[in-house]
Amino acid sequence: MDEDFEFYEDGNETLDEEFVYGFSARYDVYPLVLAVLIIVANGTALALVLRKKKLQTVTNGVLASLATSDLLAGLLGIPLYLVCNVTYHTPWCLSSAVFWRFVSISTVLHLTILTVHLFATVCHLTRFEFVLRRNATTCLVCTAWLCAAFVSLVQLSWIIVEDDKSDEERLRLHFIYSITVLVLFLGVPLATMVYCQLRIFAFICVYKRERKARVSEKGNSSDHQPYAKVTSTWKTAVVFAGLLAVFLICWAPYFILELVVDDAGMESLPLWAVYMLFYFTRFAASAVNPVLIVVGKSDFRAALREWLHCCGITKDDEAAHGTMHSLVQSQRPA
Repeated sequence: MDEDFEFYEDGNETLDEEFVYGFSARYDVYPLVLAVLIIVANGTALALVLRKKKLQTVTNGVLASLATSDLLAGLLGIPLYLVCNVTYHTPWCLSSAVFWRFVSISTVLHLTILTVHLFATVCHLTRFEFVLRRNATTCLVCTAWLCAAFVSLVQLSWIIVEDDKSDEERLRLHFIYSITVLVLFLGVPLATMVYCQLRIFAFICVYKRERKARVSEKGNSSDHQPYAKVTSTWKTAVVFAGLLAVFLICWAPYFILELVVDDAGMESLPLWAVYMLFYFTRFAASAVNPVLIVVGKSDFRAALREWLHCCGITKDDEAAHGTMHSLVQSQRPA
């Protein structure tokens, strides 16, 4: 079973003599620190959505679902990875591989929903109005979770099931599976998101150009509110484009690793380079996503500032401030 697992899954294989079993501060402290950052960042994003009613929109609901997926990466994904790294027992390594497959598919499907949602809002509001409804979005998010779970678990049917398949046959099945996942959950979503992003930015650029021409002709602007909404949409589109870029940078090595059949090229790399390129980058995505969301979206920034301001003033401070304010007011002449 251990030999089969090394063929099929991106467990934490021994790539050179530098690796030793057990906890290694050189390679295992970074994931631990990153797990804490992931939990804090995504926990903050979720807390903001739960505490602030104005953040409980349809789009932010999808973002909250993405934050939940990333939060699980810190709570479960990295601990499973570390247990596999320390013990190198097949059940733990297999669980780690399946879980990170789940995270990769969940992330790309959530990003696709967000991009299509914004595309429908900007370019085809009347034609795709049903996509923007809360019930439809909830169904899409649930489908994303179920699809990610099914696709990540289906590979177990030829990995752990005892049958008469040879190692070559199992390897062939896994290669076909990896190609299918690469096309359906990287190629197709990537093409969809790039197309939608280009249409969104083109639409906004045309709107801004036409508005500028109208302002030049009339000498004033009478559509401040629509323009402010378009500007906000532009910023949201930039945030979503940033999330897409982070996904490609952090997860592309993982998908490439899945297609590597011959480990000869991998063994020629230093162990630190293999870990940084093929393991640690995907961990970082779950920490960067919530930071982009909270810092990039104005509604999240405002909610965070309000929350920090409220948390920074204790009841004693409020009482003292109120007493001092009353004394100052009483000393003012009527």
